[in-house]
Formats: sequence, C-alpha cells, structure tokens
Amino acid sequence: MMLCALSTLGLAAPAPEAPYEVGQFWEYSHEGPRPGAVEPRAIDGRRILRVIETVGAGTEKRWVIEERFTNDPKSVYRLHVRADGMLAAIVIEDEKGKSMALTYDKPIPYQRVDMKVGDSVQIETALVMQPGGYKLPCTITTTRLANETLDAPAGRFADCRVYRSVTDSVFDIKVAKINTKDHRQWWYSDRARATVKEVYSKDPVKFLTFSQGKYSSTSTLATFGVRAVAETERAAVVRDVKTLAVASPVRVETHGRWKWIGALAVCTASAAIGLRLFRKARAPRPQM
Repeated sequence: MMLCALSTLGLAAPAPEAPYEVGQFWEYSHEGPRPGAVEPRAIDGRRILRVIETVGAGTEKRWVIEERFTNDPKSVYRLHVRADGMLAAIVIEDEKGKSMALTYDKPIPYQRVDMKVGDSVQIETALVMQPGGYKLPCTITTTRLANETLDAPAGRFADCRVYRSVTDSVFDIKVAKINTKDHRQWWYSDRARATVKEVYSKDPVKFLTFSQGKYSSTSTLATFGVRAVAETERAAVVRDVKTLAVASPVRVETHGRWKWIGALAVCTASAAIGLRLFRKARAPRPQM
C-alpha cells in the first residue's frame, strides 16, 4: 500500500493533515503470500493495520501505523507517516525484537495520491537501510483510474479512488545488479480513510542459483473502526527511537509518559527481498 517522490503530471499538494486518530484499525482478509516475500508461500489469514501512536508536533508530527499478518508473525512493520500524509520511514522488527529502519531520501505519498483521473506520475526516491546504509533506488509509475464502487466484507464503499502502480527497484550488490518489478492496484475510500482492497503481484526474479516465480496476493477490508491502544502496544514505538535516531534524527516531543522520535510502500517489501538476496549471494556454498 505504498508509493515513492514527486514528478510531473497532476500531483496536487497533500492534505494538510493525515486523517488518522490513535486507535484506528483496519483488518483485511488476506489471500496469498505476504506482498514482497522471498518465499512466496500462501499465508492467508488477516492483515492488520493499527494507528498505535503519534510522535512530534506541528510539521514534525508523525502517525505510527503498525502492520502485521496473523499467519506471518515474525516481522512487524511500523510505518511513520507525516501529518501531511507523506511516508518518511519504516521500521521492521522481528520476533526477537531486532529492528531495521528504512528511510526515504524523499518522502512519498501514503495510500492516497492527489492526482486527477487519467493522469500518470513517475515518482523517484531511494530507501536507505539502517544499520548499514545500503541504498535501494525505486522508480514508481502510478496511474489514477476511474472511481469505482466496491463491495467488501466491511460493506459497500462508493466512489473509491482507484490507482495502479508499477515499482522498479534495482539492487546493486557489487557483483551484479538485480532488477525487480512490483505491480499494485488499490481502491482507496474516504469513508474508511484507508485502502479497501489491494491486489499485488511480483514479477519473476532470478539471480545465480536463486529464482522466484511470479506470484500475487489480495487484501480486502473485513472490518475497521477505533479501539483503545494499550501502553504496552504504544511502547513498541519506543523501540524505534534508537534505530531511527541513527537513520534520521528529529526533535523529540513528549506524549504522555513516553518520549519518542519519529521520521519516516511498495519499496518496503522489495527492500526485504534485496537484503535476503544479498545474504544468499554472500553465503558460502556447500563443499562437494
């Protein structure tokens, strides 16, 4: 559910403030693999997004949106979305509590892109992985399609904004450059204040002895609303502080009893693939 930085046709200024509140959640019925997965095994189950906290204030305000899959609990993503609706960074945390930050050198629109029906825009940015500083260039071409009314388990959503995007990423691992291509189509509803449906597919990838076939997945909104966020859940944002401080420090603001900093796809899943490909390429081959 992400894009990548500005170009030409029809891209209007973002909304003055992202339309979220702490406690908002969206649960999706998910079919197929996790988008961007290296091992394209179907996980199905639920895909859950929750607004767990805000950090900063004014132009430094960030909304922290957690994304997790019920049948793939090893990685949790926390998306740091600015008050103007632009995504600036993502923190990926594994089941052992280890984190990796992906920051954009140019923030990108999150879910909603303010462009006219029929217009296309090419967006360019790069993801920087911390620790390590590895840079992943991304080029995304997005087209706004005609509005559609969509029926989902969560209800009927009239006049959804429909977008289609193609993301090209290039992994330079010194010994070779690997090109990957991701395709997405998604339906955004102002009533849900989120994507109602997303269809994702990834083109085949082949590098040395590694290969991955084409696959696709679909997420459809099952329920949404607002529920209280426990302090133990908010505490997850605290774990972002050290990781994001290395990647792109910002002014710390106090919220309740906690202090946080915040800085903030499509490119997120691709970055995970690149990291795993890099590890595979460097892994010693078994002795014969």
